[in-house]
Amino acid sequence: MKVEKIRLKNLASLEGEWELDLTGPAYSRNGIFAITGATGAGKTTIFDAIRLALFRRTNRLDSFAGENEIMTRGTAECMARIQFSIPGGRYVATWHQTRSRGRADGRLQPDRHTLERMKPDGSLELLAERRKETEKAIRALIGMDFEHFSRAMLLPQGEFAIFLKTPPAERSDILEQITGSTVYKQISAEAYAKYHLMQEELDRLTAGAEAIRLLPDEERDALAAQRAGLSKEAAGLAARAGELERAIDLAGRLAGLRTERSKLAAELEAAEPELETAAAAAGEAKKHYDDAAGRQAAVRPAIAAARLLDAALLRGEEELRKLADARRAGETAKREADRELELLRQKISGTESELATVTAYFEARPEENLRLERYPVWLDRLKASENNQSLLRKELRQVREAETALAGLAQRRDPLQKRLAKTEAGLEQLRAEREQLGGNADAGAGTVLQLTVRKLKLEELSRLAAEQAERLRQLDETARRKNELAAEQEQIAPARAALETELAGLDAENRIPNLAAERAALREGSPCPLCGATHHPHAGIPAPTASRARAEAIRTDLQEQQIRLAAISGELRSLDEQTVRLRTAAAAAAERLRTECGSSDPAEFAGKLSEQLQRCADELEAAQRLQNERTRLENAFRKLEIEKQKNRDELIAAEHETALAEQQLAALRRQFEETRRRQKESLDELRAEFTRFHLSWNDLSQLPDAVAAVEEMFRRNRDMQERASGAASRLREEQNEFQLRSGFREERIRRLAETAAEHEKKETELLALRQERAAMLDGLPADRAERQHETAVAAARRAFEEAEVGLQRKRELHTVLRTRFEETTRRLTAAEAELAALPADSRLPEEKSAEAAGLREKARRLDEEAGALGQKLESDREARGRRQAEEAKIGAFRSEVERWRLLNELIGKQDGGKFQQFAQSLIFEQLIALANRSLRKFTDRYRLVSIEDSPLDFNVIDHYQCDEIRSVRNLSGGESFLVSMSLALALSQTAGEKLRIDTLFLDEGFGTLDEETLSHVLAQIQSLQSEGKLIGIITHVPNIETFVPLQIRLAPAERSGRSRITGPGVSALS
Repeated sequence: MKVEKIRLKNLASLEGEWELDLTGPAYSRNGIFAITGATGAGKTTIFDAIRLALFRRTNRLDSFAGENEIMTRGTAECMARIQFSIPGGRYVATWHQTRSRGRADGRLQPDRHTLERMKPDGSLELLAERRKETEKAIRALIGMDFEHFSRAMLLPQGEFAIFLKTPPAERSDILEQITGSTVYKQISAEAYAKYHLMQEELDRLTAGAEAIRLLPDEERDALAAQRAGLSKEAAGLAARAGELERAIDLAGRLAGLRTERSKLAAELEAAEPELETAAAAAGEAKKHYDDAAGRQAAVRPAIAAARLLDAALLRGEEELRKLADARRAGETAKREADRELELLRQKISGTESELATVTAYFEARPEENLRLERYPVWLDRLKASENNQSLLRKELRQVREAETALAGLAQRRDPLQKRLAKTEAGLEQLRAEREQLGGNADAGAGTVLQLTVRKLKLEELSRLAAEQAERLRQLDETARRKNELAAEQEQIAPARAALETELAGLDAENRIPNLAAERAALREGSPCPLCGATHHPHAGIPAPTASRARAEAIRTDLQEQQIRLAAISGELRSLDEQTVRLRTAAAAAAERLRTECGSSDPAEFAGKLSEQLQRCADELEAAQRLQNERTRLENAFRKLEIEKQKNRDELIAAEHETALAEQQLAALRRQFEETRRRQKESLDELRAEFTRFHLSWNDLSQLPDAVAAVEEMFRRNRDMQERASGAASRLREEQNEFQLRSGFREERIRRLAETAAEHEKKETELLALRQERAAMLDGLPADRAERQHETAVAAARRAFEEAEVGLQRKRELHTVLRTRFEETTRRLTAAEAELAALPADSRLPEEKSAEAAGLREKARRLDEEAGALGQKLESDREARGRRQAEEAKIGAFRSEVERWRLLNELIGKQDGGKFQQFAQSLIFEQLIALANRSLRKFTDRYRLVSIEDSPLDFNVIDHYQCDEIRSVRNLSGGESFLVSMSLALALSQTAGEKLRIDTLFLDEGFGTLDEETLSHVLAQIQSLQSEGKLIGIITHVPNIETFVPLQIRLAPAERSGRSRITGPGVSALS
């Protein structure tokens, strides 16, 4: 995140509206700037504006509901706005609050908080305007809340060394806020809770599966056999009842079939006369239809001939109408042609008169023709003279400009020569320093690389030794735990055997569950749901209760013991697997330690390895410092070489430009003299020509008047010539048009006569055709005669089709009646045969029906008894299915529980501290490494090192005191500042969850440093500019401009309590 612009209005002592633009070249070039001013001038208020714009609060104020203590006294509104950029784009956050009616004593209005996105064209798009919505959106964008931001980007006054002075136990909360390690605490607690929830669910599932009661196999087989016998007896009774019911049904069906056959025979006899009558009517209708069709065929040729005559009459009448229209159009065209010829005669007369007038003008002035011929030559030469005069002025201006440029080039050469000499002197000095340092950059890089590889190898061996010691400790701990679990198993086994023996005796007494409830529900005459009996002699006898309660208690104890034994078995398996893993890893590590160090015991070489590692680190640091110095000299030498070459190139270019300028000036002077000579010769010739034609001009100032006089003369003569030429041309065109239109008139008269003759002929032909058509079809139209015959044929055809349909219906009815009669006869014969095949029974149907009903009732009772037995067997089958499904579910769930058990052992803890401590230890080590990187830039005296036995705590190694380890609480003010500054920079690098921090603000803290240290620290901070960082500091250090030239100054006005802001990028908007 990078802060680009800060805008504030009426905040504390900063009255009015101000803007600080931190994107200018001064800020990008320096990387550090100071905010200076007297105490109370409002330096910290600039930082408060950033907090307000982002979080609606400051370190001193966290609510604006009742009163606004930061608004400048005597004003009615205040505002804070920042423009910041992140990899996703640019955004603007604004906080604003006003008083009612725009009055300073008005009631305070609710504050507004908005977030906007800046588009590529500079316009703003509103993203959030509600306060909670805006705060949530800003936290999502920058990945920090207020406390997080204050410790990562903007370190407030009095809290600069808060992380350094905080006890180790409280640093966990700070790291949790800054680095977002709360997620590891949540993961640890959720892993613990998830495992125990799943274990409880597994216990519940196991208990539920064991609670499902099943029938013994002997009892189940006996119930199945009893059910089969009852079903077989019920089937026999139902078959006998079916025979009786069938005999009753057959007797009824025979009577109905005999009645139906007699009725069908009568209907068939009555349908035969009706069929004969319908056949005769159909024959008569067919005869009428044939007669109508014959008459229609005979009249068709006459209708076709009449249609041809009708078509010929229509065509003739159309042609006659067209001839009449053409005759009228010809007469109109003849009259129009006569009128146009008269108009042309009048135009020709006018044109001849105009041509005579122009010819008389030129005959009276013969000298105008000669002047008219010379005019183009005069005009071209006059215009050429004007152009030459402009060219002379332009060339004279070019000569003056070339003389000025030549003088400027002479002035440029002297500074270039001085810069070149200065650069060569600097190169000589750098060569001397490089020779004094000795060696070269490549050799130094090789030394650094060798030492780095050696250090990494020593660190790897040290880590391996520590891991090996931890593995050996874990193996001892695993063996101890396995012994404890084995002992617990031995204690549970005898107690479990005694409980199982007692439970077996109790179960013999309480074989049937819920016996008392089942006995109470029995009713005499109703079947028992267990045995099916309808007599219940033991219904009133109470069931034993005490033994059943004891059995349930024993089962609960056994279930708990079973769960505990399963847990012990699972833990023993896990310990066995862990032992195998640890032994395998320990053997591999011991082999590597034996190969690398000559011994597999980490304790033998731990001290020696630590000394070698420290010595290697010191040698590496010294080699890196030497290599950095060589690199600095090489870069500076290369930079001066480039500058020297650049100066030499610029000097050569300046000398070359001077020579070219001198040549160009000489050429311009020669060209100017030549142009002036040509202009004089041209003007002399032109003056002589004008004198010959009685035209003159004395000097160049009269040249435009001469040009205007010649142009006027030429225009007048040209107009007269164009008028004569136009009149002659029009006369020829009008005469030609008169001849052409005279020919057109004669042609129209001839065509009009031909059209009149053809019109009279066509009238005679049409009269003959009308007489011939009147004699055909009695004068009727062809379509009407044709429709009369078609109507008669259609009526005869419909009558014939209706008669055919009636006949077909009579035939179909006769066929249906015969088919039904034959089918009824067949069914009657079959029923008589079926009744004869049954056993003879002379009883009445009512007697047979009563016997069948009794048999059906007996079969129903037997089916109910078999159904009760079947329901009992089905319940047992369902119970067995449920038990099998539950056991399968338990098996799959137990595997999942085992996975969560292993995860809980690794990272789980009820308070979530186990995984969080591990994650924070890694983050803390990274923080110490980043802080040491910054601390080395400030001083080579100190190095931070974490304390192995105290999590999140660290000491300082003082290299100037023989690597003495010192507590951070014993550091002086200046030393504390250097270490705190390093930690602050490290925190800013590890803080962002989503983005890097490129802007850092520090409020106070530099006053504890001496002048030399301050200069060095500020120089190192300024070097962060190469990483794209910008750091702003508030300080009261005297003469701060010596160390930080880029400053924003706050100057309080005398006795007003108000301040003004000045500096690069500062604008007073009101």
